[in-house]
Amino acid sequence: MSRKYNHISIFEILIAVVLVLVSIQTIAGANECESVYFDYSENPTKENWRELIAYMDTGAGENCASVFSDAGEFQKLLRGIHDHNMQTIAVAINFLDFLDGGNYEDVVRELGSLTDTDASLFASLFIDINLEGSRFKSLLTMLPLTTVDDIDAKLYIVQERIRKMDQLTSDNGKILMLKEKAIVILKKRMMKLKNIKKRS
Repeated sequence: MSRKYNHISIFEILIAVVLVLVSIQTIAGANECESVYFDYSENPTKENWRELIAYMDTGAGENCASVFSDAGEFQKLLRGIHDHNMQTIAVAINFLDFLDGGNYEDVVRELGSLTDTDASLFASLFIDINLEGSRFKSLLTMLPLTTVDDIDAKLYIVQERIRKMDQLTSDNGKILMLKEKAIVILKKRMMKLKNIKKRS
């Protein structure tokens, strides 16, 4: 019984040591990410931007979950997207998987709103930055919070997105294919909204 007790105690100590080491590694990773991110945020040169993107490309993005707990930094990110800053847009896309629910939806809405102001830029994101196809629909159909209780406003925005995508011209065949896919998705969204309006 004594040997068993001692064995369990040693095992528990080893587990505790491993957990501490993992915790230290996680904190170190988070600190490293914050350091790289804030270097870019405070001095958004191309060099610092490339360093941040390269860091994210290593798969270390999970260390960055705490970066946008700072509301000021998060609002700066949203403003950059709104202003069509391509560096900020690329950063936002790289951070999507590591944002919590509310922040994730806000970023998706802001990225989706690019359709309202620059359909060509929106389409090019999926070609140049290789966004996953599964994200295309959510970015395309996510609507502003101001439309939550306004079905007519939702319909208007979706109709406008269809119109702007329909007017999109390009010599790039991939963008033209994406355009057709976008119009199909938006028309389905519009039909659903019209059905909801009928039932209300």
